[in-house]
Amino acid sequence: MKKTIALVIALAAVYFAGAQNNNVTTASMSYDSYIKDKDMASLQKARARIDTAAKHPDTMGKPKTWYLRGKIYHAFFDRALSDALAKITETDNNKKNILAYQQVSLKDLDSAISSYQRELTLDTKGDWSDEVKKLLHICSDDYFNKMYSSYSLKAYDEAEPLAEKTFDYYKKFAGKTDTNSLNIAAYCAERTKQWDKALSLYERLLALKYQPASQYAHMMDIYKAKGDDAGLKDCIAKARVAFPNEYAFILEELNLAIKMGKTDEALKNLNLAIEKDPKNPELHLVLGQTLHKMAAVEPKPANYDELMLKSEEQFKLATDLKPDYFNAFYNFGVFYSNWGADILKASDKLSDVNKIKVEEKKANDLFLKAIPLLEKALELNKTDKDTMKALKQLYAKTGQADTEKYKKLNDMLKN
Repeated sequence: MKKTIALVIALAAVYFAGAQNNNVTTASMSYDSYIKDKDMASLQKARARIDTAAKHPDTMGKPKTWYLRGKIYHAFFDRALSDALAKITETDNNKKNILAYQQVSLKDLDSAISSYQRELTLDTKGDWSDEVKKLLHICSDDYFNKMYSSYSLKAYDEAEPLAEKTFDYYKKFAGKTDTNSLNIAAYCAERTKQWDKALSLYERLLALKYQPASQYAHMMDIYKAKGDDAGLKDCIAKARVAFPNEYAFILEELNLAIKMGKTDEALKNLNLAIEKDPKNPELHLVLGQTLHKMAAVEPKPANYDELMLKSEEQFKLATDLKPDYFNAFYNFGVFYSNWGADILKASDKLSDVNKIKVEEKKANDLFLKAIPLLEKALELNKTDKDTMKALKQLYAKTGQADTEKYKKLNDMLKN
């Protein structure tokens, strides 16, 4: 009797094991049928059978089960994507892909990825590992496309975690350091005001030496948004060591010093830097801007005229030292324009007509000085809208609104 029961149990075990292996076989055949005919019923049958096999002890430890499960779930994701593409009427392929990826869920793709990863841990003989690695690379591409879709549509809260995961997947599955995805993750974190996360991501980009000047600039913006002067000061110090002649970072250092009431110290350090490097146009430009900023406060300082003349001298040096320096020509032009505007504003308080006319002529002369500088700036950067707007205003102020150059500039601003 005992032998009979044991035999029945043994036969049952063989039967159930065979049944589970049959689930894998049926799933494989159904998947192949779907690939041939694109009949969703076959793919659904394949998923039902492979999910059963993936849960059973007799087949859950076999690499083939997970290899097949990955391909089946990957097929579900691809089908959803192709269906979405078919419904979109957009003719631009890039825009069409963006819209399609925005519509599809990543649930099936995640199942495919986890299945492929499980296969790799079980496939000690390497029966499917090479193919699976290629498939995981394809999955990483799909993740990138999904992330880029959200990013392009400015769904930054969705794009940020996807970008981080894309970076991790490329690193793990393709041995690729995808700095583009990490950069998008940092930018999205910044846009969604996840300050600490954004700073951490920008630090990672700095460690990877990916566009370091840009990363420092973003980090400075974040510290300013947080109101963290100590963090900003430290960031500027690091940026200045890495980029000692970078105009933007020199200006950031001075602006912070001025904000902290250390204007004299800032000017002293800047003048010392100029003594060491007198032909550096960036340093002269920053000194000119700093002196102008000190003069432009209200009420006007007692040494206003002296500050403006010194500022003019530094702007002139910057443009002389570097005749193709857009920032110097633009800021020099704006300086004269602002100086003229200050004179006109002050003349409003006068009652003597003759004195008013004298002041108006002074202002007009400064506007006329500004025009060729801004024209040169526009020549150096033909698409800069701020330069165009400043020039248009100056043409109007100096009676040149009927000229061809005014009309041409007006047309450029409309485009």
